[in-house]
This record gives sequence, C-alpha cells and structure tokens, in this order.
Amino acid sequence: MSYKEPIEKEGCLDDFIDSLVSARPQEPRSIQLEIMTEEGNTENAFKILVEIFTKVMRYLYGDSNNVVNLDELEKEDFERVEQYFASFGYSLFVDKVTEEEIISASQIKDGDLRGHCLNIKTANSKYTVYFDQLPFN
Repeated sequence: MSYKEPIEKEGCLDDFIDSLVSARPQEPRSIQLEIMTEEGNTENAFKILVEIFTKVMRYLYGDSNNVVNLDELEKEDFERVEQYFASFGYSLFVDKVTEEEIISASQIKDGDLRGHCLNIKTANSKYTVYFDQLPFN
C-alpha cells in the first residue's frame, strides 16, 4: 500500500460531510480533519463527531424524512460508515447493547474521547455510539 498525502480542504462541516460521502470511503487517515479543542477537552470533539455521524447516517441511510432506522441496517452498512470515519483518522464504534450492559464512569479516564458516548434507543434495541482516534501504525 502506498502512502498518500492527506487531503486538506478548509470549509464548513456540511461541506466536509458532502465531500466525504460523495465518493467511496478513502484509505485510513487520507483526509485531514482538524477539530480544535482545548487540551484535555474531548467534549467538543465528541459533539462534532456525533454531528458527522448523524449527518453521514442520514445521507446514506435516511428515509424521505431523514430518519434512519438502525434496526434495519446490516453489519456492512455500519462498516461502511466506520470506513468513512477511518478516512479522517477516527474509529467509530456502534454497539448494540442489552439492559444489563452499562458503561462504568470509573473505567473512563479524564480527557479520553471514548469516555463520551451517544445512547440511542429504537423501538427494538439500544445502541451506544462512541469514537476514538485511530492509532498511528
């Protein structure tokens, strides 16, 4: 695999998302996304990643009202979105959880992006969405 220079483009988040999903997912870390946050403050980064997740899901899998039924998506659909996130340097995790599974706050370090999660309840299931930066290999 050959190394490609990251794609750099300034603009608003909606332009970034439109550009992102207008093509197939790119190689990991091939698109540069810079999220400006204060040192150790992962909440702003988390909010931006949730917005990207929401808009990408609506773009790819939303109905005419922009509603996405997570219960109808296949494993491959989630993997496609994971590939988009990897292209700009983030891991995306979408876990289907049961009532017994609880994320313990004591297991999460301060300043850890994985310490923030989005809980989604559908008619049939519960999902937990969280992010992490891709490791450099």
